[in-house]
Amino acid sequence: MGVPLRYLGVAPVVVRGAVTGAAYSFAGGRGTQTVDARDVPGLLKKGVFRSGG
Repeated sequence: MGVPLRYLGVAPVVVRGAVTGAAYSFAGGRGTQTVDARDVPGLLKKGVFRSGG
């Protein structure tokens, strides 16, 4: 199941989900992407993401 995740940074970034190993690309300037729900907790810990669109 996918969850919208919003990137708060300004530079483009590619991160890898700790559970699924999926690569997620986010554009700078508050890009939003749907990510696997299993990867969300780890990505939120990075401090540059917020759940929701």
